[in-house]
Amino acid sequence: QKLEEFYQDRLASQVSMTQNLARLSPSASFLFAATGLAGTGPFLSRQFVAARERYQKAYQEQQSSMFRTLYQSGRAQFANGRMEVKDRDWFKPDELPRFAMVAESLGDSLSLALFDVLLLAVANVVFFLLAFVFFLRYDVT
Repeated sequence: QKLEEFYQDRLASQVSMTQNLARLSPSASFLFAATGLAGTGPFLSRQFVAARERYQKAYQEQQSSMFRTLYQSGRAQFANGRMEVKDRDWFKPDELPRFAMVAESLGDSLSLALFDVLLLAVANVVFFLLAFVFFLRYDVT
């Protein structure tokens, strides 16, 4: 688990660094703004990993509690290295935890995309001013 946390931290820092380097290009800023507004991209990946971890923890807790209840109630026995259940209707699929991902709100999507939209606006103004200055300096005669 510590190795997985270390890996996820290093991966997140590497993704952040590459995104910041890629933002030098206006097309990358547009891509990040579009994926931020659409609710996809690296943020969705982090949400999925967090949801997966919550589900695994809830599933393991449910499984251990279910087997403990079966064994303590006497409806199950361990024989020959495996568990034998006397009651055929012991398993209830409705009691299993459900996998659920929480979608980000519109405000969160806008806040993620705001920096890239501002970068696009600044790049637009700077490139327009540069083109205008070069146009004024061009000698027509």
